[in-house]
Amino acid sequence: MLFTSDCSYTRIATFPKSYIPTVIAPLLLVRILFPVTVWFIGTSVSLPLAHSKNDQYQAKLPDKEQPKQVQKKKSDDDYHVPFKTLSEHGLPVDELSYLLDRRKASDVRRLLNSTPLHPGDDLERKMWLAACLCREQRFEESIEQFEKIKSLKNAPTAVLLMAALAYSEDQQYEKALGILNGIIGKEANWHAYDQRAGCWVGLGNLEAASRDFEKCATLEKCATVRFLTKAAAMLNKAEKPGQALPLIDRAIKALKGKSNPNVYLVQAESYKKLGRWQDGVISLTEAIKVSKNYSENAKRGGNFLLPICYKERSVCYEKLGNRTLAQADLNELDKLSRAISQEIGD
Repeated sequence: MLFTSDCSYTRIATFPKSYIPTVIAPLLLVRILFPVTVWFIGTSVSLPLAHSKNDQYQAKLPDKEQPKQVQKKKSDDDYHVPFKTLSEHGLPVDELSYLLDRRKASDVRRLLNSTPLHPGDDLERKMWLAACLCREQRFEESIEQFEKIKSLKNAPTAVLLMAALAYSEDQQYEKALGILNGIIGKEANWHAYDQRAGCWVGLGNLEAASRDFEKCATLEKCATVRFLTKAAAMLNKAEKPGQALPLIDRAIKALKGKSNPNVYLVQAESYKKLGRWQDGVISLTEAIKVSKNYSENAKRGGNFLLPICYKERSVCYEKLGNRTLAQADLNELDKLSRAISQEIGD
C-alpha cells in the first residue's frame, strides 16, 4: 500500500495470510493512528503487490465486467524521449543531456562507457565527466577537471550549465557569469537565467537578480508563480517594495498563485516596508488560510509556514496598536512552536 495526502496513489492488494501479522496488522495500526497521511522519513514506501487467485479470476472476466483500474501517474522517465543528436565525435548529446538534467550522473558514465570511442572524442568525454562531478555536488573536483579543458566554446549547453554551477558554488561568480552569458547569447534558456540570478545575488546585485528571475517566469510557464515571487523578494531585499508589488499581483493572477502562501508572505513584506500595516495584516491572514491547505507543507512533513505567518502578523498588529490581537498571534505561534519541537523530538 502507498498512502499519500490526496490518496491518489493508494494501491490495495490481496496479501497471503502469512503477511497478516508482519505486514497488514502494523499498517492498519498506523492507518488508524494517522488516518489522513502516512509519512516515511526521506521517501515514500510502497509495498509490493501480491498476486492472488482473484487476479486470475479478474483476468477471465469479460471487458464490460472488468473492474476499473486506477491509472498510475506517469513519471518523467515513463515518457519516451527521442534521442537523435550526435556530436561531431559520435556521442549521443541529447541522451547525455537528458540523463544529466535528471541527476543521473552514474547513467551518464555508463552511456559514455558503452559508446564506441572515436578519434578526437577524448576532450568531449572529459567535459561530460567533469559535468557529472558537478551534478554529484563534488564541485572542487569538477572545477579541477574543467580547468584542464582548454576551451569550453563548443561544449553542449548541459555541460556549460554544470561548469557555471560549479564555479558559482565556489563563489567564482565572474567565471560563472561569463559562461552563462555565452549560453543566453545563443538561446533563451531558463536554467541559465536562473543560475545567473544566483550569481547576481552572490555579487549583491539584487535588481539584476530580480530581472533574471522575472525572465525565468516568462520562459518556464509551469514555474511562473515561483519565479515571480523570487523576483519580488529580491526587490524587497533591495529596498524597492513598490516595484515588487506589481510582480506579486502577476503571481497571484497566475495559475495556482492564489493557493501559494509564499506569494502572500512576500506581498506582506512589501507592505511592511511601505508602512502599510493593515494591508500587511490582510496579506498575512490570507497566507495563514492558504498555508493550512498548502500541499508543499505536507510533502516536507509539516506546516512550517504557519509560525512565520503568525509571527509576522503579530508585528503588524503591534504597529497598528492592537496588542490584544498581537498577543493572540504570539500565543498561536507558541503552540505551533511547541508542536513542531515535539514532532522533531519524537
